[in-house]
Amino acid sequence: MLSWSHFEHANLGGAKLTNGSLDNCSFNAAFMRGVVLKNARLDSANFEKAQLFDTDLRGVVFKNCTLTGANLTKADLRGTDLSAAIGLTREQIDSARIDETTRLPDYLGGIAISSEIRTELLSDDEKLRRITNEQSKQPTIRDLNVHVAFVLQLLALNMSWERVIEFHPGVDRVDIEACLLYAAKVAGHPFLARSPDSEKGPSPD
Repeated sequence: MLSWSHFEHANLGGAKLTNGSLDNCSFNAAFMRGVVLKNARLDSANFEKAQLFDTDLRGVVFKNCTLTGANLTKADLRGTDLSAAIGLTREQIDSARIDETTRLPDYLGGIAISSEIRTELLSDDEKLRRITNEQSKQPTIRDLNVHVAFVLQLLALNMSWERVIEFHPGVDRVDIEACLLYAAKVAGHPFLARSPDSEKGPSPD
């Protein structure tokens, strides 16, 4: 039983906290990369600004848990109940691994749509809104302090989209599409950004 424990700013990377009760625990700003919380019981726990990168959160019920500013990049949220989570945003969900069994708060639609499908539903203008500081010489992706020019340079060096995402926590596939769309916009050429592995050649007659 770890209920009411305090792990603020703690390094919990790789820890296994499965099937137990973590009610009212505080993980504020904790480093939790690779942590396994599968099927843990969480009520009123605080994960504000916690680094939940690549965590296993399958089957966890986040009842009245605060997730404001938490990094959920590549977190496995399949079967996770986030319907009563506090401070959750669409950007956090889009960076995580979800499926139709993931339950979201009503203000995020209730039922999850995978990031791959959601990408197809976004218009080019919606994707381009992820590019900030356009008036400066260094436009960036959202508030991540990742420069668009740097991402484009990595892609030009044949770095895969997956590797770019891996080395830049918080960046997702929509952000990379936004960078490509922005480059096309600056060059003055119409362009629809797509992942290289999402394009297929024409079917043979």
